[in-house]
Amino acid sequence: MTKDEVQSDLTVYPLAKREDTLQTNIYLKYTFESPDGPFTVPIHKVPNLCLAKWNVHHIICIFFPALYSKEQKPHLSQDEQ
Repeated sequence: MTKDEVQSDLTVYPLAKREDTLQTNIYLKYTFESPDGPFTVPIHKVPNLCLAKWNVHHIICIFFPALYSKEQKPHLSQDEQ
């Protein structure tokens, strides 16, 4: 196995678990574009869901910056998913 290969199973979730949503501050901010102009926000505040996991500590998250508002929680309801 080379350093570029990953030998692991990937678990994909059709409906994300709330506890896998990125909600903890990881000290990264990103500037998003919106119809109201660009805004910069910590990424853990942007609505997101876990699409897949592998090994113990690896996840793939999808972010939905168009759903961001100061009142919106980072996790999505089942209806929003």
